[in-house]
Amino acid sequence: MTNADKLVIHLRYLLTSRFEDSQELSLKLMKTFISTVGVSLKEAGDLLVAISDLKVSKEAYKAWISCIGSFLLALGCPRFFAALPLQLLEHDMTSLTYA
Repeated sequence: MTNADKLVIHLRYLLTSRFEDSQELSLKLMKTFISTVGVSLKEAGDLLVAISDLKVSKEAYKAWISCIGSFLLALGCPRFFAALPLQLLEHDMTSLTYA
């Protein structure tokens, strides 16, 4: 196991519910990490899916959006949407709860 693999494992661990109280800090750390090495990281798509599946608190919402935006900048549109495809057809856009 390489050092990069160990680092990704530790970052994933920070995204678990055990660190829910410090979720905003974990997301900021992930944003910095992906902005720095996201282009060369082959597991970036898996990390993006893990972050998009998080149930984020109201306080950490801005950090979550910013983190996902850094994935978009680092990976580029083709890799970003390959990992996290748009699912517009699965949502009723005429619903009052769609936002």
